[in-house]
Amino acid sequence: MGVQTIDRAVAILHWLGNSGEQGMRLVELQRALGLKRPTVHRILSSLMEHGLVSNDSRTHLYRLGWEAAVLGWSSVPVGFDLRETAQGAMSRLAEETGATVVLCACSRRETVCIDRKAGSYPIKVFTVEVGTRRPLGVGAGSIAALAALPEEEADAVIKGLMEPLQSYPEALRRSIVPSVRLARKTGFAVSDGLVLPTVIGVGVALRDPRGVPIGTLGIASFKDSASDKRISDYAQLLLREQAKIERAFRDKMMARAKTQALAPRPAALRHAAPANR
Repeated sequence: MGVQTIDRAVAILHWLGNSGEQGMRLVELQRALGLKRPTVHRILSSLMEHGLVSNDSRTHLYRLGWEAAVLGWSSVPVGFDLRETAQGAMSRLAEETGATVVLCACSRRETVCIDRKAGSYPIKVFTVEVGTRRPLGVGAGSIAALAALPEEEADAVIKGLMEPLQSYPEALRRSIVPSVRLARKTGFAVSDGLVLPTVIGVGVALRDPRGVPIGTLGIASFKDSASDKRISDYAQLLLREQAKIERAFRDKMMARAKTQALAPRPAALRHAAPANR
């Protein structure tokens, strides 16, 4: 299997992951990838044999398969689970604000929604579904993630985003650089009607103990006359929860490092003679 085929297979998995429960038809994948139908069908058949893709015989829709989930569960833990660690924060924010709280994971130059909680406000703001992928720069949390990167790295990423962002409004594209600069100063980002005209979002980046942004936490609500005051309130609540989550990351990493340090070394290593005496 050549590198090109592997790249195409990974692209199919990304498209199906982004489609969530809705799934995609063969013709939709073909158009999205710009490939011939037999090529896409051949790769899909191989992925199905490995259980990474499933096909509904009634609707002919393709979705991620069971083995894709098993691989995710089997991955080597990095010391913390983003969704698990953020559960308390999401519940508190939804209860205190009544708004919609969104948790995303950073995936290269995209964010992926991995959890969402709706507050008590009677009209719900669902700007993104679980599983949805968006380019960095779309949404408040995404801007915050860019602002958390070193400046030179963020500038390079933003330049590379101009093509993926062509399908978004020009006003959103123009706002990215100034929004990132402001977020560096304040610690949070705001998306004021840039994704949906009637919705305002506030977001923060979630960084691992090295300072690398690995996720985002955001609040979305409808715009009204009290939006300015609400932005400030949301920002303070998000910064509070950001500190708690990142502290939990550090504690878990330290606990893991301590456990590894105390673990007995294999006998072969204990009795091996030191090198270069």
